[in-house]
Amino acid sequence: MIDGRGLLFSVLQIFMHKSAMQMHAREAAHRTEVKPHQCQQCLKSFSSNHQLVQHIRVHTGEKPYKCSYCDRRFKQLEPRPATHAPSHR
Repeated sequence: MIDGRGLLFSVLQIFMHKSAMQMHAREAAHRTEVKPHQCQQCLKSFSSNHQLVQHIRVHTGEKPYKCSYCDRRFKQLEPRPATHAPSHR
């Protein structure tokens, strides 16, 4: 317990650079994030239903977004592959 707040630390970590400590803090926050939306096929969990819907396209192969210049289709509206847009300039 630290400072009487009930925080438990399993490992003491020492960081040589402030940026490494900040990255560790961000990663730790993601590990404790509640992710109630779970894929029924692979059991991967997501924090929002929108993320789950996008992920399910990995399993179904659905590509609902079409390029307005050609017939190529995409799983996500943005970002599109950087190699695609230059072909229409």
